Amino acid sequence: GTCFLKEDQHYSEWKGEECFLQSDHASNALLWGDSFAAHYVPGIKDSVHLFSSNILQYTAGGCAPAFAYDPAYRPQCKQFSEQIEGILANYDIHTVVMAADWKLALENGLTYEDLTRTVAFLREKGIRVVMIGQSPLFDHSVEDISNRARILGTKTTESSVSIDLHSINAILREIAGPG
Repeated sequence: GTCFLKEDQHYSEWKGEECFLQSDHASNALLWGDSFAAHYVPGIKDSVHLFSSNILQYTAGGCAPAFAYDPAYRPQCKQFSEQIEGILANYDIHTVVMAADWKLALENGLTYEDLTRTVAFLREKGIRVVMIGQSPLFDHSVEDISNRARILGTKTTESSVSIDLHSINAILREIAGPG
């Protein structure tokens, strides 16, 4: 409700200064995206010693990081993304890390062209862009998959993954370009 906004929250409820995951570096990076981006926060907090920048979290449920993304089921997403330009300036952001449930967003109106335009906008401002690809989605819970493999004596394979990660991530890699 402060740094990860739920679907019923307005972007103005984001608490900027409170959303730095650490604050001992001279430069700032922004983690921008939906709950798939927010799920990286515990790992980032546990590994802050590995980063050379402060990480600022700006995440909202169902809001993929793209300016044109305006899904009917999350009407606040467009306004949420429109705040990015101000955040970049106000917090002197030099790197933006984008992460989302790309599959869900692509099924709900996001286009690869929208992502390309968003990345181009950021790069024109001299900002480094890092895009985290689609995380696996499974047909069953990971626990069920593991138990089934243990009981049946089989190995878990990519057949448990319910989406084609390779094709989505290949396109995202092309859009993101060299890191």
